[in-house]
Amino acid sequence: MFISVVFAVCLFIYLSFCFYFCSRVCDFVLFVCLYVYFITLYIYIYIYFIIYENICVLLPSLLQRSILFLSQLYI
Repeated sequence: MFISVVFAVCLFIYLSFCFYFCSRVCDFVLFVCLYVYFITLYIYIYIYFIIYENICVLLPSLLQRSILFLSQLYI
């Protein structure tokens, strides 16, 4: 969601600059917009993998420990 908003804002900035400046400035603005888009995409993927690793790797071991602890309480 955040990435699509950033991309839409960057595209709006690019189109608005195209009406006022020459094509070289438009190319520069397009380059900056794409750079910002790919940086945010990279950050989003990095955060996704951190969350995925925490949920899929750490959560089962935490559940296993809690089940072992609870089973020791009942014994």
